[in-house]
Amino acid sequence: MTTSSNTTTGAQGTSSAAHHTPSQGITSPSTSAPIPLEALKAFVQETLPPISMDRFIETSGLSQPTIWRYRRQGMIKTSLIAGRHYLTPAQVAEFNARLSAGEFAGNGPRTPSRTKIAA
Repeated sequence: MTTSSNTTTGAQGTSSAAHHTPSQGITSPSTSAPIPLEALKAFVQETLPPISMDRFIETSGLSQPTIWRYRRQGMIKTSLIAGRHYLTPAQVAEFNARLSAGEFAGNGPRTPSRTKIAA
């Protein structure tokens, strides 16, 4: 079994679509200058299609009521496409950043409001 890569052979030899060396990161084929990480992230977020709310629930590991509550409270933003809720990669990234920052942590477990009646 052979695998193909994004290489083309020209008069000057072999060139690939993007060069990768561990010390330099990912470089542009035309300038051999490193591509900034933020620019690469933006490119990936713009080119990936939105995912459905059901798929997001499956991959996040959170329950359906929790995700819908977060959406209703504005903690997660969705896009309505043909009557279904979808999340763009940018919306998922924003949610993950807020989740990492501990924004949804709450105040911890609640203490019971009732006390035991002594007999």
